Amino acid sequence: MFAGNKVYVSGLWFFALIPLLVSAPNVSQGMESGDCDAVLAEAEEAYTQGRFDLAITLIESCLDRQELDTETRSRALRLIGLTYIAKDLVDDARSAIRKLLRMVPDYYPDPAQDPPPYVQLVEEIRQETGLEPAPLLEEAPKGGSWIKKAVIGVGVAVAAVIAFVVGGEDNVEEPCEELPEPPTTPR
Repeated sequence: MFAGNKVYVSGLWFFALIPLLVSAPNVSQGMESGDCDAVLAEAEEAYTQGRFDLAITLIESCLDRQELDTETRSRALRLIGLTYIAKDLVDDARSAIRKLLRMVPDYYPDPAQDPPPYVQLVEEIRQETGLEPAPLLEEAPKGGSWIKKAVIGVGVAVAAVIAFVVGGEDNVEEPCEELPEPPTTPR
C-alpha cells in the first residue's frame, strides 16, 4: 500500500461511496422517469421545511421540461411563486404568477391554504392584466355565523359566573378572628 511517500488505495473505496450516492438528493433522479409529480412533492416538502433554494432547484428542473401537462406545469408555477415570495423575490414571483395566469386564466388562489402575500399578489396581477377578481366566498349559512354563536355562548358563560358570584354570597363563611401560631420545628 505504501510506496515512498504516496499512499495507494484499493479499488474497494468506490463501493463504500455507493450508499452515499444513492441516498443523496438527486434532481435528475425523478427526471429520468419523466415523473415531475414526485419531484414536485419533494419540492413541496422542501418548501414547508424552509429549504427554499432546494425547492426552487427542484421546481426549475420540472419547468425546464417541455412535455409537461397543464396541471403539472400550473402546480409547479404556483409552488415556485410561493417559494419566491417566501424568499422575498417578489419580481420572480410576479413572473411565475403571470405565466400561471396566462396558462390558466381562471386560476384563483385558495385563501384557506395559500399565505396572504401570495393571495394578494395573485389578485394584484389579475387586476393588472384585466382578469376578473376572485369571487367572494360563499355567504354564511342561514342559521347565523359562528361568530354570533360564539358571542352568545360567551355572554351566557359570563352571566352564569356573575349569577354564581352574586348568588353565592349567602354561603360565605366569616373569616377567623385570629390565625393560630404555626408549629415550631425541631432544630
